[in-house]
Amino acid sequence: LRGSMHWQSTVTLIDQHWGAIVTPTTPSRWNSGIGYAVVTLATGLAMTAMIVAFLLVSVRRSIKLEGLTASLRATTEDLHRNTEDLNRNSRQIAHMARHDALTGLANRLVFRERIEEAITRRRRGEPFALFYLDLDHFKDVNDTLGHSAGDRLLCVVAERISSCLRAGDTVARLGGDEFAIVLANAESPEFVAQIAERLIKIGRANV
Repeated sequence: LRGSMHWQSTVTLIDQHWGAIVTPTTPSRWNSGIGYAVVTLATGLAMTAMIVAFLLVSVRRSIKLEGLTASLRATTEDLHRNTEDLNRNSRQIAHMARHDALTGLANRLVFRERIEEAITRRRRGEPFALFYLDLDHFKDVNDTLGHSAGDRLLCVVAERISSCLRAGDTVARLGGDEFAIVLANAESPEFVAQIAERLIKIGRANV
């Protein structure tokens, strides 16, 4: 080896150091190394093709994975929206079951519950008052001005009655032009009389 043409160097692979000596071989039937060049070229092309195929498969899988991820995200958002709609509809249904559709006041069901609660508290010594109201000549309003005007009048009356009460009191529309009030914790007859006078006053005011 030392007497012929050769190449000597050190090859470092990762953390290993290798001493390499390259010497020319004897000529084969493939003159000038053409055969080795062909083999090397074919091997390189094969390896390149394998790398390209691997990259194509990886890209396709990545695209498919992104599509699945986007589809899953869209499905999750749709499910979230549907859940919100369902909860909102459930709350609306629950509200409609316990409130008057026109005025938004409590209905008969809630009024009955408030009466039972007030009676229970009365047994513990907490007094309450009960009001029953209706509108004089309300039928004439519907007959002369129409039901739409009558509905607007009922809404105005409901707002005025509510403005006279406290947060713990209950006003309910029993039907038509009939309203009822449960005045919780009625402090004294004088206090109940003041509320009654206030209701009468707002009832006489112009709409």
